[in-house]
Amino acid sequence: MKTRTLLVPALVLALGALPACNRDRDGVNDMEGRPQTDVTPPNADAPAANTGSAPAPTMDQGQAAAADPQGESLGLVQAVDEHEIAAAEQARTKNPSQPVLEYANMLHGEHSKHLQAGRDLARQISVDPATTPAVAAQRDKGQAELRRLADLNGKAYEDAYVDAMVKGHTEALAMLDAKLPTVTDDRLKQFLTETRAAIAKHLDHGKQLQGSRR
Repeated sequence: MKTRTLLVPALVLALGALPACNRDRDGVNDMEGRPQTDVTPPNADAPAANTGSAPAPTMDQGQAAAADPQGESLGLVQAVDEHEIAAAEQARTKNPSQPVLEYANMLHGEHSKHLQAGRDLARQISVDPATTPAVAAQRDKGQAELRRLADLNGKAYEDAYVDAMVKGHTEALAMLDAKLPTVTDDRLKQFLTETRAAIAKHLDHGKQLQGSRR
């Protein structure tokens, strides 16, 4: 009888402990085996803390190009070369008089050589000719001039072509005078200095031709 009395309470205690064990085991399984879908991390929707440092400003291609005056200088000179070459080719198709044809041929040959020399230098000094708003405007102006000249023929074309060359080379000299002080690379500065001398020679030739036609 005493033995049976002792076993009954022990059995009751063991059965009572089973739910607690199951809860402990389920808790372990919840952490290790099953995802907790109802748990929301604290402050999940709160804005990120201000670290005190603003993001680095970005620069688009136009701004980056404008920040490099040497690249813009090369781009402007290249645009001038390309326009003079195109204008000379147009002049050849208009069957001009011999003096105007010789002038156009001279400009075509020298600006072609200069254009290639500028490209070679750009590779050597690792400066890309930039396409800034100023360069784009230079190209647009050249295209507009070619369209204007295209409608002319004979003496009207010749006079307009020579006048355009005088005006264009005068503007190119002013551009170079403004850009030369911004150039820091010695080789590029020398190239632009030589470019200025060539442009001045073309301008003088154009003025002489212009005067002979008046």
